[in-house]
Amino acid sequence: MANELNIALPTSGLTVTAQLFQGGATSGSAISLTEVGSSGFYSGNMTGSAGTYEIAFIASSTNVGSGSIVWDGTNEVPVSTLTAAQVNTECDTALSDVGLTSTVTGRIDADISSRLATIGYTAPANSDITAIKAKTDNLPASPAATGDIPSAATIADEVWDTQTSALTTSGAIGTRLKNSSTVATTGAQLAAALS
Repeated sequence: MANELNIALPTSGLTVTAQLFQGGATSGSAISLTEVGSSGFYSGNMTGSAGTYEIAFIASSTNVGSGSIVWDGTNEVPVSTLTAAQVNTECDTALSDVGLTSTVTGRIDADISSRLATIGYTAPANSDITAIKAKTDNLPASPAATGDIPSAATIADEVWDTQTSALTTSGAIGTRLKNSSTVATTGAQLAAALS
């Protein structure tokens, strides 16, 4: 097979190589890549023995990209055919190449319900729940039944049909209206003033 190593770059006319790494160390010589036309797409043939490799793509001594490949010695192994063990090895290798580890020091391999007791959770007492329900049962329907809300006409009637004798608060608008002059009271006042 050929052209397993590929990279697309925004610049054409570069000299691009691919350097393989395993376990953080270089593996073999740099592999030359050839540009396809003047497209900025560079391609090369994978070499080396079977294994999992990290790849650094280099142009003019600058790292312009990276990737990884699982190689069986002749062909690239498609990701879809990798076993779980191979995927774990691939991840471990990639992490090792950047100085990290995937070692798991502990795992949860029991039902989550078995962990509840160890964190000291105490369920609320039934009496607490009953008290809360008693309060929420007193809340009106959403937000209240429409039959409980007086109509605008009812409210207006209550305001306009209030007896003036009930208006006693000094300075209130209702009291001021009650005490305002009418035609009859103004006429009486004028007659008294002219006599």
